[in-house]
Amino acid sequence: MTAAAQRLPERWIAAHTAATLAVALYIGYAAWQRGFGALGLALCVGAVLMLTLAPRFPLLGLVVFLAAAYVLPRYGADHVALLELGLLNALAALALSGLLAWRAQPGVAAAPLREWHWALPCMTLFLGWAALSLAFALVRDPDTEFFARHHPAQILQGAVLLALAAFLLSRRTAAMTIGLVLCLLPVLRGFIQGSESIYLDADIAALAVIALPFALLHAFERQALWSRGLAVVLVLALVALIGMAQNRGAVLGLLLMLLALWINSRYRLRWLLVGLALGGALLAAGPTSYVKRFSVLWDPAASHATASLDRSTVEQRLRLWQSAWDTVLTRPILGSGPGREVHAAANRLESDRKLVTHNSFLSAAVETGIVGMMLYAALFLGSLVHLQILIRREDDGWRRRQARMVQAALCAYIGVGLVISRYNMQMAYLLVGWGAALHMAAAAEARLGSAPKRVGTASAPLAH
Repeated sequence: MTAAAQRLPERWIAAHTAATLAVALYIGYAAWQRGFGALGLALCVGAVLMLTLAPRFPLLGLVVFLAAAYVLPRYGADHVALLELGLLNALAALALSGLLAWRAQPGVAAAPLREWHWALPCMTLFLGWAALSLAFALVRDPDTEFFARHHPAQILQGAVLLALAAFLLSRRTAAMTIGLVLCLLPVLRGFIQGSESIYLDADIAALAVIALPFALLHAFERQALWSRGLAVVLVLALVALIGMAQNRGAVLGLLLMLLALWINSRYRLRWLLVGLALGGALLAAGPTSYVKRFSVLWDPAASHATASLDRSTVEQRLRLWQSAWDTVLTRPILGSGPGREVHAAANRLESDRKLVTHNSFLSAAVETGIVGMMLYAALFLGSLVHLQILIRREDDGWRRRQARMVQAALCAYIGVGLVISRYNMQMAYLLVGWGAALHMAAAAEARLGSAPKRVGTASAPLAH
């Protein structure tokens, strides 16, 4: 290696450090101009400055971004202020540049292009199509206004998280770290919100359901007693959050998650009997307020405390889905443009001006057209299929268990997204990248001639 080539990584790191410092100054000034308090100002600047370490510890980029994006309540003023400040955009850009600087270092092995997972080009196509749709939308309506929680940049942030996960989460330590972070996010938010504001909060319920498989993975791993104890506490905390939120979409996500875990279980009959026993015990105990929320689906005369709200939300979703499909038919190719879902729905359903479609697939179709929806569906449904192939192919080691939990988390996301719009949720794209990391690691092992033997044969424990 030439001296110039050896100096290149140091130059990249120096450039990344300089860019991070410049961004920290900008974020600090912008936060001060917006009237942030001393604590908020310190947290914003501190989050950016932490990424000066990203070229050495690229996983830090994922941790900092996830904390900034999901610890604060989604519908709170502080979270909206962070979005309008552009903090997440800055963190995503610095995390990606940190990954590139890290991969440029001589000791980091780069996977051959032929081993790259199909999700990477699929995400690139989806991102490109969304950009094309946005460009046409801006030409049609140059005065487009974007809401902070539905900004087009969130899809780009999701693409960055997908890339980071694909190249970082193949190793056991990194995967366990991010899994723990995902579990802690809704728990920390629960402490911030307080028990009263968690009730009927769809977002914290969705986060808890998506994170639950990773808490289970930690709980069943052979590790230190204190670590398993922490995992059990996290499992109980996440289940408690789901119960406190009483969101019906979370139940759909939970059922799909459990179904995915059951299908790939070695003891299906045993777990089926356990499930039936638990279900019978719940029914025998009498309908809880959570169960009663579903009764309006078959009992129009239900009169429990939230019956009126439950009926109206069901009727509202049906109207929104019809309105969304009518909107898709008006612009079936390119859609109305990313970030325009609320405006597009308002054109069809005046009374629901500020509501999104409440279905991730329809949301993608409204904003990016049928082609965009097909790319979105291919990305997530295709990931489920490829994870299933990996689960069937791999031995019952760490990678197989990890693939099961990533698949279960994706099922939870898809289930929740059928009744709550979450197609631009950045964490969901991280899960796709996580699945890609597992496939790329398996391909690298096969190339090096050290892949573990298949199911049904003796094999050494996985190195990850």
